Amino acid sequence: MEPRAQIVHIVHVVHATISLYMRTILFLALLLVSGGLAVAQSAEDFLTQANQLIASYQWKEAIALLNQAAEKYPEHTELRVRQAHLLIRLGDPADAERVLRWLVAVHPNDAEILQLLGQARLALGDHAGAAMLLREAVSRKPDEPSLLHDLSLALLLQGRKDEALQTAAAAVAKGKPGTEARRLYALLLSLNGRHEESDKQMKVALAQEPGNARLLFELSEAKRQQGKYAESLEYLDMAVESDSENPLYYSALARLYRHFKQPGLAEQNQATANRLLDAFKKYAEALTVATAGKVLEALRSMETVVRSNPEFTSGKLLLADLQARAGHQDRA
Repeated sequence: MEPRAQIVHIVHVVHATISLYMRTILFLALLLVSGGLAVAQSAEDFLTQANQLIASYQWKEAIALLNQAAEKYPEHTELRVRQAHLLIRLGDPADAERVLRWLVAVHPNDAEILQLLGQARLALGDHAGAAMLLREAVSRKPDEPSLLHDLSLALLLQGRKDEALQTAAAAVAKGKPGTEARRLYALLLSLNGRHEESDKQMKVALAQEPGNARLLFELSEAKRQQGKYAESLEYLDMAVESDSENPLYYSALARLYRHFKQPGLAEQNQATANRLLDAFKKYAEALTVATAGKVLEALRSMETVVRSNPEFTSGKLLLADLQARAGHQDRA
C-alpha cells in the first residue's frame, strides 16, 4: 500500500473506532443502569436504547441491540428501518438489503426505505440498480436534497457526469442542503472545469461547518491543483489548526513546502506525519491489548506515545481512560 494511502486508511480506521474501549464501558454502564436488556420489553424500548447508543457513536453495540429486537419484533417497521440504516453505516450492505427488501415489499411507496435500499445497492457496486431505486424515491419526494444527492452520486459512479451535475445542482437548490450535497456539487463543478464555482460551493459548505478540517483540506487540494499554492497553504494551515493529529495534513504541508523550496519545513512536517502515523499504529495496538484485559501494558505503551506526541488528542483520551481503568483495578 502506498504511504499516502496507508496514512488515509489508518487515520480513517482509528477515527472510526476512536475510544472503542470507552464506548464499551459506557454501553455496559447503560445496561446496568437500565437493568439490562431484559428491561426492553417493547419495540419502543429497544429503539430508545438503540438511539441512545447511536447518539454516543456506539454503533456496534446499537446494532447488536437492534438485531436482538428484530428477532422479537420482526415486523416493526421503524425498528427494521433503523436496523437497516445502521447496517449500511457499519459497512454491511448485504444484510441491510435483506432487511430492506422485506420493507419495500410492505411499504413500496416509502421514499426513505427506497433511499436506503439505493444506498445499499450503491455500496454493493450496483450503480445502475441504485440509480433506479433512487429515481423512484425522488419521484415520491422530489424536493428532498439528500435523495437528489444520493442519485447524483449514483449517476457519477455510472460515468454520467452531466446528469450527475444537473442532479447535484438541484440538490443544492432545494431547501437547506447539507455540506455533503455541496461537496459533491463542488466536485462535479471542478470535474467540468468550473473551478471558481466549485470554490464558491466549498466555501458555502465551510460556512455551514466552520472549522471543518476535511473541507479545509479539500479546499487546499483544489487550490493546489489550480496552481494557487499560497492559498492552498493558507487553507491547509487552517485544517491543521482544526485537526492537529491528522498525519495526512502534515504530509500535504511537506509537499507544499517542497514546492516553495523550504526543505527544512518540508522535512519537519514529514517527520511529524511519520511520527503521528506511528502513534496511530500504537494506539490501535493498545486498544487490542486493553481489550484483551492487559490494561497496565496498554497504559505503559500509551504513556510513551502521548509523551512523544503532545498534539495526539485521541491518544490522550485513551490514556485517561486506561488510567481510570488501572485505578479501578487497584481499588478492587
